[in-house]
Amino acid sequence: QPNRIVVFEVGGVINIDTRIVVQPNITIAGQTAPGDGIVIYGNGLSFTIAHNSIVRYLRMRMGTGGDAGKDAVTITDNANLQIYDHVSVSWGRDENFSITGSADSITVQNSIIAQGLQTHSCGGLVEPSGAVSMYRNLYIDNNTRNPKVKGINQYVNNVVYNWGVGGAYIMGGSAGNSYVNIINNYYISGPSSNISAFTRGTPTFVPYVKGNFYDSIPNGVLDGGAVPRSAYEGVTTFRNTPYPYPMPQQLLTARQSYDHVLRHAGANYPRRDQVDSFLGKGLCSLGALGAL
Repeated sequence: QPNRIVVFEVGGVINIDTRIVVQPNITIAGQTAPGDGIVIYGNGLSFTIAHNSIVRYLRMRMGTGGDAGKDAVTITDNANLQIYDHVSVSWGRDENFSITGSADSITVQNSIIAQGLQTHSCGGLVEPSGAVSMYRNLYIDNNTRNPKVKGINQYVNNVVYNWGVGGAYIMGGSAGNSYVNIINNYYISGPSSNISAFTRGTPTFVPYVKGNFYDSIPNGVLDGGAVPRSAYEGVTTFRNTPYPYPMPQQLLTARQSYDHVLRHAGANYPRRDQVDSFLGKGLCSLGALGAL
């Protein structure tokens, strides 16, 4: 139902076999659940019509029983003014977390987007006609699209770990103008990573880049170096000043982003569940653990 604040009197797993379509003007306050919190499992959720929505401390895990060709979380046409904070999204059958179509003014922060199911295994598409901000998130154990970005996007203080042959951050990948800030993110190769982090750039993808680091050697030590402009494959034009998008009040360095995401990303109130704890162990192994 629309126009609600959703709170929880019990904790546990909510098993669903059909997709949940979230209505407008909804706050889902997962942190109100007692015990170990809430998991929505078995199929995906659509926030396409959920204007003016806030989702916090919720685990959304799709799984093999979900609808074929669907995302764990879908946000598309006419979806506006949404915030996702401290959510954990995994096991999507198409994408894990996708924002497309005419969606606008979407913020995703402090979240974990992980383990898209094979054979597709994608973190997600972030390519609506409107604006999206991605801040302090962890993309982990997705073969590709961590994320794939087109349009107006602010990508700041994120960590990407253990992508596969599809690469990590896809810069456009096809036609369409893109104006993106890519600032102070850390890209860390895992045991499945055999391609560089930044791939498929196009001449119409015009980023402002600063402070991004790439650790390409999975040796158990975080010892990456600054990403040179030459590493942004296919990009021909760079912006020399940031696009005037709203900047986070506290901007972290790439190394601080790693520390923050390792400790705080995902639905971690009151604590991480077994899935997110497993992913955290993979990340802090810095190359030893992780599988697609």
